[in-house]
Amino acid sequence: EWMELKPKKFGDKSTCDHFIAQNEISNGLKGEHVGLVFRDRATNWVDARGQRGKDTTYTKNSIVDIRGPTDEIKYMHTDGSKELKRTFEELGIPHCKSVPGDSRNNSRAERSVRHVLEGARSLLLQSGLPLQFWTFAVRYFCFCCNVREWKGKESAYYLRFGEPWMGELIPFGALIDFKPSKINEMDRAKADSNAIAGIFLGYVQDPG
Repeated sequence: EWMELKPKKFGDKSTCDHFIAQNEISNGLKGEHVGLVFRDRATNWVDARGQRGKDTTYTKNSIVDIRGPTDEIKYMHTDGSKELKRTFEELGIPHCKSVPGDSRNNSRAERSVRHVLEGARSLLLQSGLPLQFWTFAVRYFCFCCNVREWKGKESAYYLRFGEPWMGELIPFGALIDFKPSKINEMDRAKADSNAIAGIFLGYVQDPG
C-alpha cells in the first residue's frame, strides 16, 4: 500500500536511513560517528546530519531539524531499525518498515545514502580536507542537490518553498575572507583588517 501512494508535496512520503563511520579516524570533529540521510519523494529534497549516536534522541533531533517549524512529515519509510521506529512513534509520524530481503522497498533509502556518501567523498578529495570534515561535506552536498535544477526540472528547493534559491554557490573548502563575530572581534587589534581568512564549509541553514 505504501508503494502505491503518490506524493504531491513535501512530507507526503519520505525515507531515511543511518550509516556508520568506519573507524575513529573518520569520526566527525565533534565525535559524530553516525549519519542520517533523509529523502522526500515529492520534491526529491535530500538532507543529511552527523550524529554522535544512533539512539532516538539524536535521531529525533535530526528529523525535527530537517522538517523545520512549519512543514509536516506525514509518512515515513525505513528499514525498521528500533531507533528509527521509536523516533517516529515519539514524533507521531506514521511509519512503514521494509520487508527483509525485499530490494524494492529498501533500494530508495540505500541509494540516497550511497549518493550522499559518494558526493561527500568527492568534496573532501577535491578540497583536500581530512575525513573528520565529513559532517560538513554531507550537508553541503545535499544543499547543492536541493538548490540546482536538473535536466530542465525545477529544483527541490523550489518545489518545497515555492521560489528558487538566489544565492551564490561557493565551492566547498574554498579559501574565503569573512568578518568574524563580535565576540571574536574583541581579541583583535583595532588596526587589523575587518576580514580574516577562513575555509568555506557550507551555508548557515535554519531548521527546515
